[in-house]
Amino acid sequence: MWKAALEPYLSVDFSERLKEVAVPTLLVWGDRDGFTGRAEQDALNRAIAGSRLTVYSGTGHCRIGKSQNDSRLTWSPSSAAWMRRNARVLPYRFA
Repeated sequence: MWKAALEPYLSVDFSERLKEVAVPTLLVWGDRDGFTGRAEQDALNRAIAGSRLTVYSGTGHCRIGKSQNDSRLTWSPSSAAWMRRNARVLPYRFA
């Protein structure tokens, strides 16, 4: 379903604009992502200066809580620490 919904955006190449990103950038990817591959994530990580790629094992494209009843985002301790150091306005509280 999501692939069909996002199909129009796949025809636009924004890669040349990635060098314009001038804010701390955390890329989060699940190794079971059926939408984007590891090579694409590595390319994004190289293209965005100072970015960091965090790979979650056993998760897909949308990494949410550990159970169907838990829709809260869950982050690794290192990702949460990165967000605490780099985010200016946080919509979530990272303990």
